[in-house]
Amino acid sequence: MPKGKTSTNQSLDRALDLLELLSTPNSSLNIAEIGKELSVSWATAQAIVNSLYSRGYLEKEPATGKYHLGYKLF
Repeated sequence: MPKGKTSTNQSLDRALDLLELLSTPNSSLNIAEIGKELSVSWATAQAIVNSLYSRGYLEKEPATGKYHLGYKLF
């Protein structure tokens, strides 16, 4: 269906936007960068990341604190 013809869930859309953002090779971002890229507050970015991280869709690089796609997606 064309965009605008269906209703969507904003939280789910943002989570999928983040997964797409991180799907580029060697892509990793911290919370502030994620918030900026998604045009959301730091708290909203943290909530999205926490949900995806807790389910294994994102992993965190201990040395940098940046997040990247987790193996669960593969």
